[in-house]
Amino acid sequence: MKKITHFLNNFEEYTCIVLLGIMAVVVFIQVIFRFVVKASLPWSEETSRYLLVWITFLGASAGVKTGAHVGVEAVTLMLPYKLRNPVSVFNLHRRSPS
Repeated sequence: MKKITHFLNNFEEYTCIVLLGIMAVVVFIQVIFRFVVKASLPWSEETSRYLLVWITFLGASAGVKTGAHVGVEAVTLMLPYKLRNPVSVFNLHRRSPS
């Protein structure tokens, strides 16, 4: 049961890894066809574009879940102390104390 829970919690990351591998293979095949065979595959560019879009959205989701996105704290730190708490309500990712 723990393995299933771990897999479901990291589904986005695993999916991004698989999609990135597929995209690399598709682009590599396209390069080989274009320069060696002198013919282009009509589906490869669109496939790689859609894979990149899916990787972007799934990667953003995984980044939000793990807190990997860059946070801008400079604006919050420049505010007066009384305004920091109301502004921090809009902070979606709360960092745990180190």
